[in-house]
Amino acid sequence: MNINTRLLLTLTTLFTITAGASACGTTKVRADTTAPAYAAEAFIKLSENKTGNGELTIVIDYLAPPQRIDKKMAGYVAWAHVEGQQPIKLGVLEYSERKRHGELHAATPQKEFRVTVTLEPKLDGPAPTGAVILDKHVVAKF
Repeated sequence: MNINTRLLLTLTTLFTITAGASACGTTKVRADTTAPAYAAEAFIKLSENKTGNGELTIVIDYLAPPQRIDKKMAGYVAWAHVEGQQPIKLGVLEYSERKRHGELHAATPQKEFRVTVTLEPKLDGPAPTGAVILDKHVVAKF
């Protein structure tokens, strides 16, 4: 085996190991929701984006329409809770009433935090005020 072939094999192996390692750095968490959104299932994924921050995805299936739970409710809002800080608003879940599906994509520099989703009467509030339907601790693997 000549040196060029050996170098090519080494680089290919190194690339394969590196690519596999980066995929292993994704945190995936499944969680059940609580009252008043009993039957929903939540999936949380946290992976590293190209800037080194976390790319957070929250997907909630079988989620009741907010107005069906309480006519005064406007929607679902996700928050990050870091010890010693005020809750950080991640955003409003995009909700499909037809599919009973809520989803949010957000970037965060946090590596360890609690994710909560609340049922809110106003979507532009600076802090959570409504019922917590999801509360899950998340730790990045990257």
